[in-house]
Order: sequence, then C-alpha cells, then structure tokens
Amino acid sequence: MNSLTKSQEKLCEIVKKVGRRGPDKILVGPELTDVFGRQLKLVGQAIDPNGTKLSQKTLDLIAELQKPGSETEKILSGQVMWYDVRSSVWQENPELSALFAMAYAQVLIERTGKKTGHTVNIAVDCYKKHFESMSVFVDTIIRTGIVQDGGGVFYWGVQNGGSIRNIAQYERAITQENGNWIFGTMSHRAEDYIGAKFGMLGKVFCGPDLREDLYPKLIKADFPAIVKIDEPNDFIVTVGDLTANNADIIEDLIRARTGTKLPASELLSGLRVGMNMCGSPVGKNLLDILKAFGADVAADNDKLNENYSTSNIVDPNEHDSEPMESMKRKAKDEDRICLAVDPDGDRGTVIALNSSGEAESLAGTELLILAAENLVSYNPDDLGNDVIFDMRTGVSIALLKEQLKKKEKDLNIIAAEPGYPFFMELMGKNKDAVIAVENTAHEFITPMTNPIWGAPKYYEGVQGGDDAAIFLVYLLALSKILWDGRNPVEQLEFIRKEYGLPKTMIREFKPKIDKKDAARKYDLAEAMCNIAEGELGPTGNFGIVTMNSGVRLTASDQRSMVLIRYSNTGPSFTASGEAVEAEESERMFKLGGAIMNKAVEKVIEDKGEFVFDWANFEEYGNISSEDAQKIIDVEK
Repeated sequence: MNSLTKSQEKLCEIVKKVGRRGPDKILVGPELTDVFGRQLKLVGQAIDPNGTKLSQKTLDLIAELQKPGSETEKILSGQVMWYDVRSSVWQENPELSALFAMAYAQVLIERTGKKTGHTVNIAVDCYKKHFESMSVFVDTIIRTGIVQDGGGVFYWGVQNGGSIRNIAQYERAITQENGNWIFGTMSHRAEDYIGAKFGMLGKVFCGPDLREDLYPKLIKADFPAIVKIDEPNDFIVTVGDLTANNADIIEDLIRARTGTKLPASELLSGLRVGMNMCGSPVGKNLLDILKAFGADVAADNDKLNENYSTSNIVDPNEHDSEPMESMKRKAKDEDRICLAVDPDGDRGTVIALNSSGEAESLAGTELLILAAENLVSYNPDDLGNDVIFDMRTGVSIALLKEQLKKKEKDLNIIAAEPGYPFFMELMGKNKDAVIAVENTAHEFITPMTNPIWGAPKYYEGVQGGDDAAIFLVYLLALSKILWDGRNPVEQLEFIRKEYGLPKTMIREFKPKIDKKDAARKYDLAEAMCNIAEGELGPTGNFGIVTMNSGVRLTASDQRSMVLIRYSNTGPSFTASGEAVEAEESERMFKLGGAIMNKAVEKVIEDKGEFVFDWANFEEYGNISSEDAQKIIDVEK
C-alpha cells in the first residue's frame, strides 16, 4: 500500500471496522480500483482552473436554472422533488453533479454545525454514466472543504444499492457520527437519465429533504465557498471486492434464521439455481455467493460488461416482460429456481415451478408471506416478528395474520406508503419491524445491525437496507433447510393450503404524464385526495387512506383494495391492487379510475391543459365525466 495521508488512514480504519469477520476481509486503500479498474476522476471538472470558484459552464447552468420561466428548471423540479434524483436535465448537463454536491454539502453543514470532518460513502450501479457523474460529485464536494480535518470519501465501486446503505448506516451506528451516502443509479428505469439516491446522518435523504432543503439551495446557489485543494485524491480511498464479507454476513443470517450447523460450502448444496447475470458486477456478487455456498448455478451473460445499457435490464416487478419470460423458460426447461435482480440490486424475485410444473414469478406481497411465516414459525429468541407491507397490496398478509392468530401465533403487520424512505423510516422507528417488502419485489432487512438476521449486536434506530441478493439467498436457504425441499413457489402453495389462504389477484397499470408536465403529478394527487374524502366521504363502503402521493381504497370486507398514486421515480402514476375475486378487483379499479379521471379534469380546469397518457389504464380511467360520477355515486 502507498503511504497514506491522515485522512486516508482514518478512512481505512473505519472500513476495517465494517468487516464481519475482522479487519482483513475488506481491502481498502488509495491505490485500489473498482471491478472495472477505475478510480474516481478528481480533476476539477466543474471548477475554474484557478481552483477557487466554479467553472463558467457551471455558472451558466445556475443562471439558466434561475431564469424566470426556465423550461430546464420546470423539468428538473418535476423530476427530482420527491425522493430519487433522476433527471433528463442531469443527463444533458453534467455540471449538475457539481450543484448537487454543493447543495448537499451546505445542508450537511447546517444540520451538523460542522464545516469540516465529514465522511461520505460513494457507490455506483452498473452504468458507466454514473461513474462519470459521481466523479464530478466527489471532486466538487471535496473542494467545499467539508472532508478536511479528519473526514474523506469512501469509493465502494459498483455496488448493490442496499449494500451501500447498510454500510453507511452501520458506519453511523458504530461511530455515532456521519453515515452519509450517495449512490449513482437509475435502478430499474429505462430512460436515458442520470440519477442518484442520497442518505445523510444515517437516514434516507429524500422527500422534504429534497424539496425543502437541497433543491432550494441548488436553485438559489446557496453553497459553501470553494476551497483550493491541491491534492483532492488525498481525501479518498477505494474499497476492494466485498464478496467475501457479504458471504460472511449472509452465512450468519442463514444460521440465525434456520439454526443449521452445515458447513458454509453446503448451505445451498443440492439446489439447482438459474440467473441472468446481465454482465453486471451486482449480478456477479450474487453469482459468486451462490457458488460459495455450494449451489449448482447456471448463469446467462456471466462476463462482466462495462458498457451495461438499459437493454440489459431485468425488472423483477415486470412479471410478463420478455426477460422474465426467458427466466420462466429456463426454470421449466432446466428445472431450476431462477433469481432475478434489477441493475442496482435492490429488487429481486424468485421464479420456480409450481406443483403443476408451470413456472411462476413471485410478487413482493407473496415474498413477504414466505418471510413472515418463517419469522413466526422459527423465532427461538423472540427477537421480533413485525412486518411492514405495501399499501399497494395488503389483502394476503392481513388474511395470513388472521389465520395465524387462530393457531395462537402472533404476527403484527404495519402498512407503509410505497417508496423506500417510508419503509426504511418505519424500520428505524420500530425495533420489532425486522422485514419490509414492497410489492415491486423490493425487500428491506437489517443484516448488519439486528441479531434476528445474524448481526453480533443490536443497534437501535437503524433504517435498514434493500439488498435483494441477501434476501434471495435467505429464501433459498429456507428451501434447502426448513421447507422439506419445497421451492419458494411450492412453499407458498403449502402455506396457502396450511392456513386456508386464497390465491389473490395482483394487478398494476401505469398511466403517464409527459416529462415537461411532470409537476402536475403533485396536483393530481392532491385533487384525488380531495375527491376521495369529499365525494366518497367517511360514510362510503370503503376505508379511505389519503397520502402525499395518492389514494388507497380498501373494501369494508378487506377482500379487495386499490392504490392509485404517482410514481416516485418518474413522471407517471401507478394503479395497483389486490383482490380475492376478479369481480372485486374490477370494482376497485373502476372506482379508482373514476376518481383519477375526475382529478385529471379538475387539474386541467385549474392549471390548464397537460399531456396525460392513460396507457393500459384507459378502460378504467379514460371515461366520460358522467360515467365517472355514476361510479362514485353508486359506491358512495
């Protein structure tokens, strides 16, 4: 290792504390590179050559954003004002990385009262464009001076999104300070955008943090002064391959959740597993762990590809897409349990054969049932069995709770508004909430800070991370060790039979707004809430929950529900629902569509015309005003 600066020495010490089996399992140093042989480029991309102010191109971008009626600012505000910063404006203006860095640094200074001494964890997904954008971000944030006097930047390379959150939150748990992260990612989105997810002081940084703190500072150029830094590389270290450490964490998790004494190399032996690695380091991490635990793995596209593109995406929530259909064929033709993860590894699902020999992929609510039943059935130390479910669904998990109670087994279920910040916030606030799953196959656990998942010590208040690889290997281990050889799809069938649960219908539609009208989604959500509360009212046949993003309706008999809300990741809406019977599902979607239709008309009346595409939801929403009102009146 090269000689280290004082900042680099301190950073290396922190990284070594993160290792599950001790300091030598994770390599760290200024000379290391990521899996593609890269180190972040710190060459003053957005800084004037004298090193004391922003470059002219960056200043020009600030002027454009501040111009009255700026189309650029209109689009940007509509794309980044909720939780993920994902924007076409960022793709078109690389200097925006510097403005995000400056605004982030200013918020961090104000929240802590400290101008220096901060550490920041940086990671990227599979896309080269995020390596480039995070290079500019890191270069600029170092030049604000916030990492001087004992701080610095960790570059964790190409990482699973949940892994970098777990690591940063664990850093805060063990040091009682910092816990800041930025993850360059577009996740499962296919648009040619640049994006990122932020965390600060051990918590997700989004929603009001973006709208009320970061974005106003960016627009007003309320930034720290640029400090002349002659050697920005003195404040950064790169972390090497984490696969061995990840395997240690998952091994501890499997032992905690099953009680097995098998050697690590046999934890998944005998299982035939399939996957599409997509040429991604995120996929390779999963592939290497499966093999380390003895699984027989057949992987498509198993060569790393630095030029990963949207054509590689396998979205675990798009159950009828060609990539998912291909995995179903693989499962059936080769008799394998197939795994699917998205490009940043925070969503994942299982594709396996049912008892009739047909391949099925599992939705998030079905994955939650598998985990919840395991928590209740195997919890020797009574370490908590609260689970957090997605308001997009909720019928199945509520029915499971009722049936478990009849068998004198307790399961507490907690509803969460869709969006990872809501799930993670609830996990941080509730000690017994040990797992959360969005219906989009987005799973959250706390493997580094909660003994129920094998952590050596419990740390209170940690929000958790969404590492799909950990969750999927956990399910495979249950199949091998506790489920009498049943694969996850067969186990779901077994649970339904054991507890008398019906197989429910889960459906989702995605009407869209043109990106130039993206801000209208907030107006639509508000109008929907007003209509649901005013025209349906508390005397209707439904339980009504209104939230920032939309409206959830649940039938009084709890056998059907629908949630219509704007997407947190783009200028679109999702209409999602779960029901026991097809007729109940139709009824719920017609009512939800009627409310949305009236909201669209109201916003057009108040704000003027905007482009709204009903897409595959036209049967329910794109109807006459008179028909929409008839549906509302009947249900009222």
